[in-house]
Amino acid sequence: MNDLPARLYPRAVLKNLLPSQSKSHKARIIEISNMDADFFYCISEKAAGNDLDSIKEGFAHTVYPQLIKIMDAIHTTKLSPGKYGWWVNAGEAHYDSWRDYIVKNRNYLTELYGKSMLDEEIVERTFGEVEKLAQFLPEERHLIHGDFGGNNAIYDGKKITGIIDWGNSAFGDFLFDAANQEYWIGNNMAKDVYYNHYKEAGWNVENFDKRIDCYLLYIGAGVMGFFARADMGDQYNL
Repeated sequence: MNDLPARLYPRAVLKNLLPSQSKSHKARIIEISNMDADFFYCISEKAAGNDLDSIKEGFAHTVYPQLIKIMDAIHTTKLSPGKYGWWVNAGEAHYDSWRDYIVKNRNYLTELYGKSMLDEEIVERTFGEVEKLAQFLPEERHLIHGDFGGNNAIYDGKKITGIIDWGNSAFGDFLFDAANQEYWIGNNMAKDVYYNHYKEAGWNVENFDKRIDCYLLYIGAGVMGFFARADMGDQYNL
């Protein structure tokens, strides 16, 4: 489910997602509706397997090539001209630039100040650094998943069978998805894999490290906000 009004799983994107990939990635949509004015849901066929977080060994050799192929398909989805950031309904976004989205999209955090465990000082310091690094971000506009990682990729032991949870999908820099994986894996593992791939494939890797660092800070602040909103103190304090 998604608690942001109008951020349903749009039919057009789900229908056309990963056009160059196996049909096994395209789950049949059973129902899209809402519970009330704020809570929406999408029910689709269950993908075979479990999320990647359950994998302990062989991750890089068996899974990364598949993740790269899927991410490339997502990021090369043809888009109509438009704005940047989170998108709703048929694909409307609201920011005139990707940099504005990354720097200014934090109302979901500031509304928690004084009402939760979220540390206002840390968030503001973090976004101060985000703003400094934002000058290095490109104004490229790709479809990005927004939360592409182990718990949102379904794996049956041999292949990726589904990509779920598109609630944070946005239009912007494709490196955001690589940064999200690096955030949860760490040790430069995802970062190095994707740098080598994108450089060899001819994608824009200018200011690669600064872009990744900017997104890591942005994602980190968002994760803090998620745990604070959910009152998950143990996870928040990790």
